[in-house]
Amino acid sequence: MSSKKHVGAFLLVLLSALAVSACSKGYDQGTGAYEDNGISVTFPSGWEKTNVVPNATMTIGHADKNTHMSLFVQKVPDGTTLDDFLKRVSAGQSRVGAQETASGVIKMGDLDGQWLVHTINAGGMSFTSITYSVMRDATAYSIMGISRADAFGQWEPTFDAVAKSLRFN
Repeated sequence: MSSKKHVGAFLLVLLSALAVSACSKGYDQGTGAYEDNGISVTFPSGWEKTNVVPNATMTIGHADKNTHMSLFVQKVPDGTTLDDFLKRVSAGQSRVGAQETASGVIKMGDLDGQWLVHTINAGGMSFTSITYSVMRDATAYSIMGISRADAFGQWEPTFDAVAKSLRFN
């Protein structure tokens, strides 16, 4: 199985816990700017939209075909805290073999968010993902970056910059 198929299969399984119902309208591939769903985010320019994560609001991929970023906008039940949401996400990822390896806090827009790093082996390859999440008005906003584990250190600053660029319009 090609690495592209490994990444696609892994993303589909890993992110099924983040099912969303929003449509992607506002991504400019030339600039990397995304504006829709009441938010704006600056993604890397030149990355192409892809459908490897069908439940994502939007997914873009780097030309290496092993590095992707996804945006998720998900309504959550009233009273759900960010911690509750992240516990459900982590539980879903654990069920498919992903292991949480690190976590921390991050400022996204004007809100305090959290990030979680997971690793998983799929088809003999190791992948690392980082998911940044923040909650506002019963909606979870998550940005995920994923790459082969051996390249994660190279991509992590890019993933961090994208998460920090989130703004509420």
